[in-house]
Amino acid sequence: LEGEEFSLLADLGPENFQPPFEGLRVTEAALKMQLAPQFRPSGDFAFEVGPKGKPYVLGKVTAGLEGSAFVAHGDLTGQNIPGISDAKGKVRYSSVDGWSGQVMASTSKIPRVKQAQVTFGFSSSAAGTKFFADGGISFDIGNGKDLRIDAKYANGAMVYSGKLDWEKPIKLVDRVTLGFTYDGTTLVGTGKVPVTYTRAGAAFTGDLTVTYLKKGEEEGRISGGGKLSVKTAKLDGYLAINVNDKGVIWGEGSVAYQINDKIRPTIGVKLSPEGKITLIGKIELTKPIVLFPQKGGERDLIKVNIDFIIPGPFPGLADPMVHLGAGVRFAYGIGPGQIVNTVIEGSFDPFEDDKNAQLKFTSTFEVPAHVGLTGILEAGLGIAVLGGIGAKVHGGLRLEPGFDLKLTTAIPITAQYANGDFEFEGRVEMTGGLTLGLDIKLYAHVEAFAGAASKDFDWSLKKYSYDAAQQMKLTLAKLGYSTKTGVKWPELSDIAIEPKSLDPIGMIKKTAQSAKAALGG
Repeated sequence: LEGEEFSLLADLGPENFQPPFEGLRVTEAALKMQLAPQFRPSGDFAFEVGPKGKPYVLGKVTAGLEGSAFVAHGDLTGQNIPGISDAKGKVRYSSVDGWSGQVMASTSKIPRVKQAQVTFGFSSSAAGTKFFADGGISFDIGNGKDLRIDAKYANGAMVYSGKLDWEKPIKLVDRVTLGFTYDGTTLVGTGKVPVTYTRAGAAFTGDLTVTYLKKGEEEGRISGGGKLSVKTAKLDGYLAINVNDKGVIWGEGSVAYQINDKIRPTIGVKLSPEGKITLIGKIELTKPIVLFPQKGGERDLIKVNIDFIIPGPFPGLADPMVHLGAGVRFAYGIGPGQIVNTVIEGSFDPFEDDKNAQLKFTSTFEVPAHVGLTGILEAGLGIAVLGGIGAKVHGGLRLEPGFDLKLTTAIPITAQYANGDFEFEGRVEMTGGLTLGLDIKLYAHVEAFAGAASKDFDWSLKKYSYDAAQQMKLTLAKLGYSTKTGVKWPELSDIAIEPKSLDPIGMIKKTAQSAKAALGG
């Protein structure tokens, strides 16, 4: 209180100010308000405008009064505005008109600038706050090309954009229009143009996207990439290629190559930086090729049947009988003989004088076989008519213990061709194991006219199977040939068995324990 003047004086911190619009933040303040004998504001406050942490401008204003309106005016300094430097301007606030301010710059952070004139500003009213930017920057982007990018404010950020027609920027491209954007750090230009790449009479056509990229102080680089298609009498596919500013072209893709009228596999294609096209393929036969069908059979080595007829109330007409039977049955099987796991893979350069063919063929000739002996023990009850001469009917229980030895003979082969050299390797292998089994059945037998007509029926009640030994693999021989080393004949050292150590006592114990447990159940 001084005489007739009554004033309020305070250093108000930024936290005491409600932001007048989004993007403006008060950073310091010292205001004095004289209330009597008349209202007279005075003092300073500072603020920033733009993205938090990297504001575009800093401002400092002095408060005052114009008529009855509270006003503030001062200076703006550009801080982090993309693309420009040394931006300065003015700002004003009026309780009647709102905020308005802008900065202008004629210098740029971009190297090799030829001209720069960029304005960034803002204004607010009852309808809201508006940010704006205009002007642009012209500079040399290399290769003797000048680019002008125009400033805009969109989506809360300062951005630049422009277009440039570029003749022969990279190999395959005669002319392209690039659309550029700049965010203050990275300058990117892109454009799409139709191209044709011809190699040894094969024309790959499609669209190539040309890209110019410059980050910070780095030199700008131009490159291209796209998907090109090819269709000839033998080729049908695509190639995804890349081109750099040195004129080097490379890529990968996939094509169908017509080998003959029956084989047309789809294979990979690779374009090397030296311009060589290489086809890389693999053909795998998913189904076996059967050379001969499965053959086999079984026959009884020993068969003994004993019937005991018990005289009944009508002797000789229909008498009860007891049947006992025993025997040994031999079974075998071989085949089918087939070719399995057949794969052909390799690569070659179809358009070069030197085809550089590299091929590999793998396949296996395989023949499964088995041999087994089964014992038969049966007992039953029945009826004999006319002493068995007229007819017999009996049924009962049959036990069939036995073993089955399964072996598969395989001849896997591998053949390779590369750079004029041929290699071949083949082996003869046998794999297999021994299985013990027990089949418990119910049987029925009907015959008439002393066995001239008969029929057997059986039903399995329970079946047990035990692996008597682990699977074993026996390599019997190896045969090889190479154009470098000649023929490799089989040797005694080629004979090998896997696993290398066998425990026959352990195998017998394991078999006995498994059988005991199964029969006990």
